[in-house]
Amino acid sequence: MRQTYGVRPSPGSDILIKSPISDYHPQHHQRYLNIISKALDLAADFPNGSSRLRHFVDQNKESHALLYPYYKTTLLGLISEFPKFPIVERLKILRYVTQGIKELHDKGWLHLDVKSDNILINWESLSSNSETNDRSQVVTSAVLSDFDLGLKIPHMPNSSGYKTIQLKHPVGNVQWRSPEAQTGLGLTKASDVYSFALVCLYILGTSEYLLISPEKRQQLIRENIPDELEMFVRHMCFFEPTKKDFEWLVKHMAGDETWEERLRTAFERGKRVLEKHPDQRLSCWGQEMGDEMVRLVLEMTRMDPRRRLMIGEVLESEGFELG
Repeated sequence: MRQTYGVRPSPGSDILIKSPISDYHPQHHQRYLNIISKALDLAADFPNGSSRLRHFVDQNKESHALLYPYYKTTLLGLISEFPKFPIVERLKILRYVTQGIKELHDKGWLHLDVKSDNILINWESLSSNSETNDRSQVVTSAVLSDFDLGLKIPHMPNSSGYKTIQLKHPVGNVQWRSPEAQTGLGLTKASDVYSFALVCLYILGTSEYLLISPEKRQQLIRENIPDELEMFVRHMCFFEPTKKDFEWLVKHMAGDETWEERLRTAFERGKRVLEKHPDQRLSCWGQEMGDEMVRLVLEMTRMDPRRRLMIGEVLESEGFELG
């Protein structure tokens, strides 16, 4: 979807402009108009704005342009540039993002593309040399952005968050998707929670387990293994679902025999990997995050979406206490 619009900072200001590109296909233009419509619908649900979600602050109706606050970096860029960024500030970012997801869910919206480059951050340094003195870096704001794939679910009395949406196509980035988002079948608020759990792992220093490196992707291409299957197998190893949870996931995504076969293949392959490499479990390689954070991530990544923590429960957990 990135090719369907232009994004650029307004010269000399803290505003970013999202607008149509003049020479693209009419079909792309309609997609962009759909994005505009979605942004307006979302803004209508937040008449007073939000400090945890990036909404547009103005628009030009004639040129179909939206004006957004400009942020210094993304979470992806921040951790790449400053791998020793202070842990307290990382937890602050996670807490802010959790609050943003909760605001969305409370209004009945699913984000469906929660990932490190859709988290925008402003930070400042209290040191004259921010590159060497990481301890001086302080996050001043962090927001969840890019609601292009977002959907509003029908109102549900006493909502448990598990009203399902059937898109029948993958949604979001393959490396950050929940299992059900890999197929687009049975999407719920729990799908965002799963993706957020992967963000937690990333920000706490485990990107090598989550992301497909260029070298690994070339190997997958040579062996004709889809990225989706690779991620399925990894997650089966990391989170080691019970047979009961796995079977419910298959049922949750009912209606697609191809994906059911892929899931079962990944489940069995994951078990074989763990027999040879038991240290592939999150409970092994995630020990530096602490027992509470490991427990929290495992409860957010249950294969049965009904048994995942809701975002409000995540927000209240000890793992997000800043001290």
